[in-house]
Amino acid sequence: QTDLDLTIANMALVGEVVCALGGHVGEVFGGTDKDTFASWSFEYKPQRPNACQLGLLPRSQDKANNNNNWCALLAEGERDVINDLVRVGFHYREVSRFICVESRPQPPLNHRQRHKEEETVSGSGRAYRRAFACGLSEVLEGYREDVVQAERRLSDGYGTLPLAELQGRFCEHDLLVSRLHSLVCSVHDEDLGGGALLRRAEELEVCGVPCVERAASVLADSMREVMYRQLGAWLGYGRLVGGEGEFFICRSARHSEEGGDDLDEVSTAEWHGGFEVDDSRLPLGVSREAAEAVLFVGKSQRILRRFRDRGARSGSAPLAGTGRGESPKSIGSEALALLDPLRSRRGFHKPDFDSCVFELRAKAAERMWQLVVVHAELPRHLQALKDYFLMERGNFHQALLTELRPLMRSTPNPKTAELEVGDALSRAATLTGLEKDPLLARVTARFGGASPGDQGLSLPSCDDWDALWLDYRVQWPLGLVLTPRILGRYRDAFRFLWRLRRTTGELDEVWTTLRRISSRSHAHSRLCDSPQVWHLRHQLYHLLCNYQTYVQADVIEAQQRELSDKVGQAENFLDLENALDAFTSSLISQSFLDVTSITSMLDGVIKLCFKFANAVHAQLDSNSPLESLPLFSRLQDDFQRRQGMLFAVLKGSKLSASARAPHLHQFLQRLDYNG
Repeated sequence: QTDLDLTIANMALVGEVVCALGGHVGEVFGGTDKDTFASWSFEYKPQRPNACQLGLLPRSQDKANNNNNWCALLAEGERDVINDLVRVGFHYREVSRFICVESRPQPPLNHRQRHKEEETVSGSGRAYRRAFACGLSEVLEGYREDVVQAERRLSDGYGTLPLAELQGRFCEHDLLVSRLHSLVCSVHDEDLGGGALLRRAEELEVCGVPCVERAASVLADSMREVMYRQLGAWLGYGRLVGGEGEFFICRSARHSEEGGDDLDEVSTAEWHGGFEVDDSRLPLGVSREAAEAVLFVGKSQRILRRFRDRGARSGSAPLAGTGRGESPKSIGSEALALLDPLRSRRGFHKPDFDSCVFELRAKAAERMWQLVVVHAELPRHLQALKDYFLMERGNFHQALLTELRPLMRSTPNPKTAELEVGDALSRAATLTGLEKDPLLARVTARFGGASPGDQGLSLPSCDDWDALWLDYRVQWPLGLVLTPRILGRYRDAFRFLWRLRRTTGELDEVWTTLRRISSRSHAHSRLCDSPQVWHLRHQLYHLLCNYQTYVQADVIEAQQRELSDKVGQAENFLDLENALDAFTSSLISQSFLDVTSITSMLDGVIKLCFKFANAVHAQLDSNSPLESLPLFSRLQDDFQRRQGMLFAVLKGSKLSASARAPHLHQFLQRLDYNG
């Protein structure tokens, strides 16, 4: 072969290399028709980065095939350089295939898919993948320019393109496209999308390889455009944009199974459990706290939009500002205005993002406070809960107890008990002049079953009538703060106070019975004058009455004043939620209802009271009342034992060293002072 032949062969070989770098692998390197761009199918199944079979055959096989004898003149080092460049083209080709497939138009949706998309105001549900593909295309622009320049160099007629120069030009591209090839394979295999795909790109931004970090920044910025569009829709309008698994705010799986015709109930349920933060889709720069703030603002927008829609239909006045003299302004417009500077900047700036979402959360919280406290008149409903659940209206509950006492002498009939208690409730309201109270109409007597928001406390019990509880019908939007958990604590407090009142009422009846039977006979008179009977009644009444007084005066009254102050001063929905949660938690903890050792001792004392009362009432028909004195002695001994155990628990080091210590000391002081 002449030098001219070798030069032509070398130019042809370099030309094949440049074509391979552009993704078009010829037969020289083992390529087939399937390796051309035109033949690619949309059914993308990526080849692994280490599965490349393209390149020059080994020297022994090349001589045996005798197809490219002119390649036999290449040194081993030149063969290695060419094969490395062909592999670079292989990586580029696979990444380009991914870009081509992910950028294709979405096929038409069927009716069911279209309905699901409309529920989330979504496009195709692959927005992050398309943005990722666009970012890859932008990253590969430099690679493509170098390939084009190499092709021009070969076609301009000024000689050959040395392999060394080609190797130097694509050295950095080799590292980059191989990493991108591995990345698209993992994206395909794991079916990454949405926030999880953005998170993967953000992880590569700190991988330590400069060219890969720069490319990852481009990919992340491309996908953040989608994230900011989703943020704008959620923060501005309370709507989810993107298919399932795209945004880090998503619908709760348990809420998707709920339904109902009452839009108010659906709206309230949606507020409490309709949406949640998916940690797996959180971008690296978005903290959990910031994500919760984003969640709150979007849910607030949905509630406020529903309030505006209701107002438009009913003609009621809109919210008049935030309660601080500010003019009302759309939170949606503020959200879009705050997001615009973040969207226009390269990269992600966590301090600015946190400042934006926390500012929006504060504004949304103020607007929600006004909706619940001012428009829905929350303080009136809190007072009603105090009146009827926490027994502020003692005359009403005394009248109710009087009406129910004959009924409670017998075993309750589960089929009629609720109706009978409801009738007694109406009669008690009439007797106390409360029949026209509009908030009492929201109170309903229930019997049996678990109440919503039941805390699972082990309360002291009296008898089968313990299944009685009160329900409160909450109007929209008060259900946003008067949650089942909050109302459940009110119900627990009512059940406890009602059982205490029932027990002290029984002890009052004991006093009346003893006075009645004292004149029947000499034996009855001796029984009534017995110190055992009167001393036992006094001790039982002292313990239970002071417990009830402590709960009513030292717990409920003190905590209610504090709650009223916080509600009046907060002007912030989040502070309002915290105040209600703290108030109801204090009712339970300061009354020691969550201390099983105390409630179990109290349970024994209450049951002892009913045994004592039944024993006294039985003497009305007894002809030998003095024979019951040993029974009263045993009851006295039983009470002394239980009282000693109760005081041992109250004065124990475990409770005295806890946060309950001040309230425990107040309770013990009330018992000792009145003892």
